[in-house]
Amino acid sequence: MSTVVITMVVIPGAVALLVFLLFTYLFEQSRKPYFRAWQLGWAAYVLHYAADAWNYYHTPSAIVFFISLLLMVVMALCIFVSTRLMREPFHIISYDVAIAGAGVALALWNVHLHMVDGVFQQNITLQTPFRLEAGLALVLLYCSGHYYLYAHRKNSLAFQLLAVALALWAVLMGLGQFRNPFVELLGDAQHFSLGPIPQMLLGIAMVMFAWGAKVFFDLYRPPAGAMEIFVVGKQWMWKAQHADGQREINELHVPIGRPVKLIMGSEDVIHSYYIPAFRVKADVIPGRYNSLWFTATKPGRYHLFCAEYCGTKHSGMIGWITAMEPADYQAWLAGGPATASPVAAGEKLFNDLACNTCHQSGPQGRAPVLAGLFGKQVELQGGATVVMDESYIRESIVNPQAKVVQGYQPIMPTFQGLVTEEQLLQLIAYVRSLGSQAVAPGAGQPGS
Repeated sequence: MSTVVITMVVIPGAVALLVFLLFTYLFEQSRKPYFRAWQLGWAAYVLHYAADAWNYYHTPSAIVFFISLLLMVVMALCIFVSTRLMREPFHIISYDVAIAGAGVALALWNVHLHMVDGVFQQNITLQTPFRLEAGLALVLLYCSGHYYLYAHRKNSLAFQLLAVALALWAVLMGLGQFRNPFVELLGDAQHFSLGPIPQMLLGIAMVMFAWGAKVFFDLYRPPAGAMEIFVVGKQWMWKAQHADGQREINELHVPIGRPVKLIMGSEDVIHSYYIPAFRVKADVIPGRYNSLWFTATKPGRYHLFCAEYCGTKHSGMIGWITAMEPADYQAWLAGGPATASPVAAGEKLFNDLACNTCHQSGPQGRAPVLAGLFGKQVELQGGATVVMDESYIRESIVNPQAKVVQGYQPIMPTFQGLVTEEQLLQLIAYVRSLGSQAVAPGAGQPGS
């Protein structure tokens, strides 16, 4: 295997494959659409190097060369589209068509430049600045700027690293199109990629990015089977309700050795649930839900604070976390007063508010059947989709006109001010409990 093939195809292709696997992992962990775009882009880039390898080991073909260039266009277009997927659902816009059209035109032009007396010659030095790689470098440089601004707004070191790596890759790719002292110092100027240098630099940055993302996912995504407790913050107390209905104020009893997930909402202003001994803190924001999780490892009592100024008695919004042996925790639960569980309370409220008169199957149903749909995609009017989660259910109750399900009329009234935050959590607990039930024939999807 020649040095040129190793330098220009094998090493960059292996790095591209590694980055593709990293973004596959990131997408599977987060389900973020912009990670899917990066995954598809790097899949195209891996195939680009596979096409290059084919031409190196076989008689060079203009068709294979053209396909290789088109795969580079797909890669750049996917990264370009990813900058929009961070803020809106996917839809094709004029810029996508323009970039794709320009990329195809430059790819055809590059193939034409490699034709000598009607014969395709791949290993020739091109003197024209109108190279596909130079155009793609401009697209990637734009994407880098977009990611840098996003990182600045979110104060995200991971996305800053991604932006810098993408910019470096774009600059080196662009410089590789022209003879200059910098290029001559690094390698052969006729090869657009300067050997494996840009891909290796980006690969190193992507490994660091994925490592940081994994740490983030581990910190913010509770393990499967975590015990869930609903928490409501209000001036100036913390109210908690366990799955069996046990209630507490400014106290929280938990078993040791078991992950605990807190689903939290606020009735008034922004609070922040802070347990210093467990190194966990999360804002509790009115109008939306947030969560945190922890695993207590040692029995004892630990301080609970509100870490966000919330009014005149903010300093008194404190409490205790009591970590207990599992047997002691079960005994504590059994010794409390008998109260309805969040699911049972939510079911009663669902019927008391007459929600069941519309959310039913058959000719009398005027709203979607909710059974079996929690955690799934919901198609909305206009073609957009949303995941049926706690935040979506809450929004559908207090502002049902915000996201109307495809196939249904916006007839659901608002319950803003008619139910408390605690009751909203109970309704959500009930709807979630329907997730394992089968969907009735002809049932729709959740929403208004």
